[in-house]
Amino acid sequence: MEIKRISPGSVFKVITAAYGLIGMLVGILAGLFAQTGPRGFFLGGPAAGLFGGLLAGIVAGLFAALSALLYNVIAGIVGGIRVDLEN
Repeated sequence: MEIKRISPGSVFKVITAAYGLIGMLVGILAGLFAQTGPRGFFLGGPAAGLFGGLLAGIVAGLFAALSALLYNVIAGIVGGIRVDLEN
């Protein structure tokens, strides 16, 4: 079996969701420990971590989709990745 094409849209969805969730969790936890004063909760605390993690997920998804596009071009030229499914 040979992987000849990878759907960039599918890669984008999966990577954005995975990295977005991880980034938001880490960002929220970091924001909880980095609070400075009552306004820090909204300006630099967990809320900032939430949005930062979401942004990191979107950026990671874009780069993964570009990587899938590049893979498709290269696989069209030199062939895809061979996968053996035997145990």
